[in-house]
Amino acid sequence: MAPFGSNQIEPCRFFNTAQGCLKGESCRYSHAAPDVNEAENDGLFEKWRKLVPQATGGRPPCWGSKLPQYFHGAYALVLSDAETLQKTIKLLAMDQGIQAIEELIDERIPSSNTDSERAILWRNCIRPFFQLLTEPRVASSTILEVHTGSIYTVVFGENASRLEILFNFLIELAAKWQAPLVGENDGPKSEFLELSAVI
Repeated sequence: MAPFGSNQIEPCRFFNTAQGCLKGESCRYSHAAPDVNEAENDGLFEKWRKLVPQATGGRPPCWGSKLPQYFHGAYALVLSDAETLQKTIKLLAMDQGIQAIEELIDERIPSSNTDSERAILWRNCIRPFFQLLTEPRVASSTILEVHTGSIYTVVFGENASRLEILFNFLIELAAKWQAPLVGENDGPKSEFLELSAVI
């Protein structure tokens, strides 16, 4: 996929919508974040932060179709300047990020009943989530160690309950990692396994 600012590929018009792009990495249009300055990063961060759903009628908030945008947006912000990276990881370790991770693992993974649904969930939510956690500046940061530890604690879950759900999902997807389920933009199975194993 070419960078956002490239003249070769234009940006995906669905990526930043409420539903997000259903094609994920196999989309022929760019999902990459544009090169931006610090002031623009602040604006992008605020836009991302405002994706958070509000609780209604005493029920916890539901991310719904905003979940792919949330994880892709977080990954794009982690790739920007150090201050934005830190703010993004800190926010992921707070209530809104925890709720997004819980919804992803506790609800989205179990409700992905077909191979196609699992591949789309991988592309749109799980891969960008894994990519932001394994981004070298995040993984090696002592400043963010407490926050990334909190995120991993949520992923682990009580008695490894979430980790089991996540690993079973990854094992099932790995077993089917071939065309037509996965495309060229999904990369080889070895990349999928490497990214999954780092988590």
